[in-house]
Amino acid sequence: MQGYSNRLCTASVTPSTNELVFGYYFGSGGRCTGVTGLIQTGYSGTDGNFRCLQLRCPNGARIQVKVGNSAWVDCPVDGDAGTIAAPSGFQGTIDCPTAASMCDSELYFAVSTTAGPTTTNTEAWTTIA
Repeated sequence: MQGYSNRLCTASVTPSTNELVFGYYFGSGGRCTGVTGLIQTGYSGTDGNFRCLQLRCPNGARIQVKVGNSAWVDCPVDGDAGTIAAPSGFQGTIDCPTAASMCDSELYFAVSTTAGPTTTNTEAWTTIA
């Protein structure tokens, strides 16, 4: 993967209207990621095979991607590389790198697990004589 020579994905810059159609994101969590045909649904055009997209790493073990105002979408949950479908509102695919190669302290996102309700058995045990 080769980064942009004229852009820095981590620089806080508002994408142009045209860049938004292609799903670009510039700012905290921005990373250069491979894509194929990534564009908003209802549009057509080409803009290369790489995008600055917003990434995060839940508990540092896997990658999630956000394109535009989409919900976060999961890359392979085991942290391996893989190709995923674009989120709702976009078409195309996103190439997910391995979590080991991408997840750093900036992308780390703590996910807490909530334990289910605790139950206590209040039945009395009696001894039968």
